[in-house]
Amino acid sequence: MSRLNRSLAAPNRSRTARNRSLAAPRRFRAAVAGLMIAGAVTVALVAPAVAQAAGSPGTLTVNPAEGTDVLAPKVHTSAGCPDTSDGYNATLSGPGKFTDPYLITPTQDPGFSTTAGFDVQLGVSFKDAATDLGTTIVPGDYTITVNCVETFLGDIKGTFAGVVRFSSPTAYAFDPTATPSPTPSTSPTATATPTATATPTPTATTAPTDQPTDDPTPDPTPTTTPAASGAGGSLPITGPPTAALLGIGWLLVAAGAAIVAAAGSGARTVRR
Repeated sequence: MSRLNRSLAAPNRSRTARNRSLAAPRRFRAAVAGLMIAGAVTVALVAPAVAQAAGSPGTLTVNPAEGTDVLAPKVHTSAGCPDTSDGYNATLSGPGKFTDPYLITPTQDPGFSTTAGFDVQLGVSFKDAATDLGTTIVPGDYTITVNCVETFLGDIKGTFAGVVRFSSPTAYAFDPTATPSPTPSTSPTATATPTATATPTPTATTAPTDQPTDDPTPDPTPTTTPAASGAGGSLPITGPPTAALLGIGWLLVAAGAAIVAAAGSGARTVRR
């Protein structure tokens, strides 16, 4: 009887071992499938940024075309943004502290279009923008730039630009014939380190004086770019290393596919 029981139990143990050998590849394939999904998601998110190529600069018009520094006019782009963008912002650049573009309209999407020109409302007046930077408007040309952006990473996909000319600190007029100045880097401009002044040699005197003759040399005071506040500000646009992320995503997908194929081949061998 014991021999009979052992002979009957042997097939059961064989089936149990086989079931375990088949279950392991299934769990392994499920884990690898998750890895492939993660890689595919990375590729989907990063690929548009790698393919970024800012479109040719377009133009814009200003409404009202003439006004004063206390106005915050609207601008209208000459065409829609590239279809790789989903929002916009606007900057103001010009003389003095406006050398670094001032973010006069933060990134948003009201009225945004990829098929036709659209209106962009400047967030603050010219005067308020200057006050925010701790300066005043001076006569000269100021470039308004509308940037088409991919809002997830902040990448610029295209631009539209136009010039307003201030003939005085308070009066501007849109000049459609003026060529917008190249948009400077949005990173703050480095300030040259002040050169220390040599300390004067004290002069010997026969009688004390009320005021010391040896004035200490003041420490150089570094100049800082005013921080952004409210709707505006001079802000750098940064993003992750998109090319590296895209490469990692494709590697994950390829590695997952190879592992799944190998696991499937192993499972068929077990079944045989």
